[in-house]
Amino acid sequence: MKKIKFSHAYLKLIYGGEIARMAKLVHVALVNLEDLPEDFLRYDTEYMDANGDVRRYSLPKKGEYLLLLFCVGRTFLFTTLRSRYGKYGDKKEYYDKVLGKIFEVVIV
Repeated sequence: MKKIKFSHAYLKLIYGGEIARMAKLVHVALVNLEDLPEDFLRYDTEYMDANGDVRRYSLPKKGEYLLLLFCVGRTFLFTTLRSRYGKYGDKKEYYDKVLGKIFEVVIV
């Protein structure tokens, strides 16, 4: 099974009172961070730290990113922003190939 890793327990991942464990990748889109509304960036980057304080993961102010849309069950959706390019090249090609696949949600 594919894995989608998160550095924190993001608030967007909470489903039924706990962190979603599995999710289906349903959409991949190219976005420019500078074009995304602040409310969306807040939604996508907020997490709770060990003290129960809400924090935000820091993203660059601009750049080409992938917006991945995942579905849990039939109705719960969450997104994640990922840099387009990694050490193995263009990540869009990879995510396009695994569209429709189930991913294990992992907090590292």
